Amino acid sequence: MLYSYFLIFFLVTNGGEQSQVSCGENYTLAWVENKLYGWGDNRFGQIDSSSVAKNFSVPKLIELEFNPGDSCKRIYCGWSHSTILTGVLFVGTLAST
Repeated sequence: MLYSYFLIFFLVTNGGEQSQVSCGENYTLAWVENKLYGWGDNRFGQIDSSSVAKNFSVPKLIELEFNPGDSCKRIYCGWSHSTILTGVLFVGTLAST
């Protein structure tokens, strides 16, 4: 488990301008090398709304689908939701309803 955190830390600190980290209430998202990882509390689906897991103790690769030409611009974490800004007018949100 500790290895996974060091791997994410290494990739974020060496990934250049495209790397981002955002922390919410008891969970973290990291955008590294065009991939999104999340770990921590998932009770509200803020890491992976399609998963029934309440917690991810190691970084989980989160599958995202972008519109053609879009990519992740910014990631934001809140108390029980995550927001991914992918383009000029599109914002994707991860949270259970």
